[in-house]
Amino acid sequence: MDVAELREEINMKRILKVIGIGVAMGLALLVVQQALHIPEEIFMRYYWIFAVAVVAAAVLFNHFYHRHFQKKMKTAALFLQQGKPREYIQAVEELRQKAKGRHLQNLFTLNLSAGYCDLKEYKKAIELLKSLENARLYHAFKLVYHINLCVCYFYDGQTEKAMALYQRSQKLFASPLSVKLYGGNVAVLDVFALIEQGEFDQAKELLATAREKWSDSRLQADFEYLEEKLSDESN
Repeated sequence: MDVAELREEINMKRILKVIGIGVAMGLALLVVQQALHIPEEIFMRYYWIFAVAVVAAAVLFNHFYHRHFQKKMKTAALFLQQGKPREYIQAVEELRQKAKGRHLQNLFTLNLSAGYCDLKEYKKAIELLKSLENARLYHAFKLVYHINLCVCYFYDGQTEKAMALYQRSQKLFASPLSVKLYGGNVAVLDVFALIEQGEFDQAKELLATAREKWSDSRLQADFEYLEEKLSDESN
């Protein structure tokens, strides 16, 4: 998925990281004060100057570091919009090799799975996603993980796993974030599920509504596949 859509998640982790740095530095300086017997008044004066400088430097570094990769990811995402998944995969893989930090690594792994899904290499996409199975994913990261894994299961013919994940993810798929950013993707999953349940007429109605509501070129490819699948089921 486009990194811009996941910016809120990265920003939250950045804030927590800076807080962690501040706490660690405070404890370290307290040990120094006690070891050197520095008067508390003098210590506190320089402590606050030092603390503000360290936190400010950490905030600035994290901001520009993540912003750098966000810009690179936005550029890479254009390849998917242009129907060039191989170029996209190469660009994202290069970013993943260079990026430091668990959260950026998780982001690029999620985005790589989208590229392999577009290539119809669903097993590779599933392998990437399963590597995040025990990762701490929150908000948009968790949502994208469930959407990508569920759709790959459906396309790969692993319908039992797809339906189980789809049912478990209903609360997540109904969240405001999901509706706002990924409504079309969830609609694709809804149609898949209805087909598996034998609700073909309802699936056709939902597919027609989705076609009118979402015009993204990548979603159109999903809609065409589902339309063909429904046609085969009707024959």
